[in-house]
Amino acid sequence: VVYKLEPEDTNHIFLARSFDGGLNFATSTRVDAIADSICRFPSVGTDEIGNPLVAFMELGPGFKNARYVVSKSSDLGNSFVQDVNASGFSGKEVCDCCPSSIFSSGNKVFTLYRNNEMNLRNMWAGVSLDGGNSFTDGWVIDQTAWTINYCPSSGPQGILADDALYSVFMSGASGKNL
Repeated sequence: VVYKLEPEDTNHIFLARSFDGGLNFATSTRVDAIADSICRFPSVGTDEIGNPLVAFMELGPGFKNARYVVSKSSDLGNSFVQDVNASGFSGKEVCDCCPSSIFSSGNKVFTLYRNNEMNLRNMWAGVSLDGGNSFTDGWVIDQTAWTINYCPSSGPQGILADDALYSVFMSGASGKNL
């Protein structure tokens, strides 16, 4: 389980883990290693052996320059490495009020998120082929071209099946929220 403590502009993201089906949880581990940045909207996935991968939004001071980053653990959540940018392929900023999702299959890690390119709010996938150590590719996964000047407060979900990425998300580009 990942969570963000309040107050939002000064606190951090933590992981609580259980190895007995949720009956007991170990002491929480801090995930983010940010200095003067702000973090929000954590999501968690695991690799094939159970190591957590945590995606979260990182913003600069004053809630500027929103991007999605990923921090991973190689010791079942005892510690996390410095985060890497997972959203560097979609333009200037991600939608600063929309959550993301993260999942993996083998060495492939996908971080799905909503972008904000001058109010164009399309969904994107940041792609890692090395287990989340770096994100070297990204694809637009939403062709609806939804342009709005307010926050939809929603994000995508996805899975990988037979090397095909399947995603679900909400868009209002047709005039109806679908």
